[in-house]
Amino acid sequence: MTPIWQPNAWFGDLSAPDAGHSTEALATGTTTWLLLTAVEELAGFKVRCDGIHITDARLPSGWESLKLTRVVKAKHIHLERRSDGSLLLNDSPISPGCVPFDG
Repeated sequence: MTPIWQPNAWFGDLSAPDAGHSTEALATGTTTWLLLTAVEELAGFKVRCDGIHITDARLPSGWESLKLTRVVKAKHIHLERRSDGSLLLNDSPISPGCVPFDG
């Protein structure tokens, strides 16, 4: 079976039969955070406290576009990055930079 999560809880009682083994609890956010980080780096789309930071990232060769949808502050945000370098945020052209949440 392919591992799809990473445990972060361990039995610490040294007298327990399972001492030092993982609880195998699925209550970790590790995989989600790693996936989010990879997607944000690839898309050049980072949600921060002051707004959405859009960088001048480039798509891997052979990709025509990348479309990303995120829910940020209860709003659906749609970003499309095209192989020609153009960017669309909610279907409107945009340049790299910071888009404030209130703007």
